[in-house]
Amino acid sequence: VKPDVVTYATLIKAFAGAGEWERALEVFEVMDAAGVSPNLISYSAAISACDKGREWRRAVGLLERMKQDGMQPDAVAYNLVISALSHGGQWEAALKLLQEMIANRKPKPKVSTY
Repeated sequence: VKPDVVTYATLIKAFAGAGEWERALEVFEVMDAAGVSPNLISYSAAISACDKGREWRRAVGLLERMKQDGMQPDAVAYNLVISALSHGGQWEAALKLLQEMIANRKPKPKVSTY
C-alpha cells in the first residue's frame, strides 16, 4: 500500500506533537519527493512543527510555498506562522502578516489570531 497525503500528514502531526520537529519536516520532504502533493492539512502540520522547533523562517517559507502551489492558506496556517514569528521574537513580521490577513480578508482572522 502506497502512503497518501493523509498518511504523511498523520506522521507529520505525530512527530510534531512528540517534539520531533526535524523528523516531521523530513517526512514532509519525503512526501514531496515521493510525488505526493501536500494539502492544506499537511502544510499546516509542517508549519506547526516549525513553530515547535522555533524555526520561524521555515514556517514563513512553507506559507509562501503554499501560495506558490496555488493554495489559499486558511486562518489555521496563518495563525501557526504568526505563532512561530512571535516565538522567534519577530513581532513586526507577525503584525505584518496579521495586517495582510485583515487587508485581504482571506482568510478572515479568527479570535485566536489576535
